[in-house]
Order: sequence, then structure tokens, then C-alpha cells
Amino acid sequence: MESCIKDGEKWGSQPSDLKGLTASHLLTILNHASQHGPMLTFNVLLMAKDFIKGANASKNSLDHFLSNYARIFVSVYPRLVQADIIREVKKMFSSEEMQERYGASVKFAVQKGVVPGMSFLNGRLLSSNGGSIQDSVMSVLQEEQTLIAMSLMNGDINDRR
Repeated sequence: MESCIKDGEKWGSQPSDLKGLTASHLLTILNHASQHGPMLTFNVLLMAKDFIKGANASKNSLDHFLSNYARIFVSVYPRLVQADIIREVKKMFSSEEMQERYGASVKFAVQKGVVPGMSFLNGRLLSSNGGSIQDSVMSVLQEEQTLIAMSLMNGDINDRR
């Protein structure tokens, strides 16, 4: 990401490389998956986590990642063909819209001071100081549940709005 920060005009052209799979590729694949439902998107996130951690270090390449994505996609949507999914996603890689989206994401992260390892839930930074991620998630969910309950009791929200 450092090269992106130093060269602010080329956000989309210099994504961080990870053995062939770039952050831009991953964003494009996640965008494609999100158009087809949360189950597929969740599977892509799990696959990306394993890839980044190096669970399959001998097979870490963009082509391997795309093949696994297409295999998962076809398991969810059996009428489709893996080769067609790979072709469709590869076509998206070169789209100007996806390059702009990646650039905007990097720019946002730099402006907000987001660094690798940070976790968010509903726009809130999950604390990693001393507690577990599960404790942070529960804390955020409890705060939101309390906020909703208070809004209901105050009449700020009801079943009509």
C-alpha cells in the first residue's frame, strides 16, 4: 500500500501484490460475489483469509483463487459453468469502474488511518486492546440493542417508521 500512498494519482494501478492476487482483484471478486448473495460472499471471505494466511502457500496464485471461486460459485448455482464465471470475473478486472472503486477504497483507508489488522462491525472499530474480538463484537451488538430499545421506548421508532 505504500506505493499507492506515495503515488496518489495512480490508486488503481498499483495495488498491493500478494503472490499474484492483488487487493484490487479481491475487491472485484468480492463485488461479483456480493451481486449473487451473502452465502457466496462469505465463502469468498473465508477463502481469502486462508489465502492471506498462507494456508495453501504452494497454490497461492490468482488463477488458483479464481478456480476455487468458480468451483464454489457453481456449487451454489449449479446451472452455471466454471469457465464462464472465470471469464466474467477476469473481464471485470479491467473495468474502469472497478479500478476507480479500488482507488477510492485505498484513498478512504489512507484518509481514515485504516491499517491491516483493524476490524469493523457496522462501521465501528472493534477494539483489540486486551480483550478478544468476540468481546468487542458482543459489546457493539449490546450497545446497538440498547439504542434500539431506547428509541422504541421514546417513540422515536415504531412499526410504522
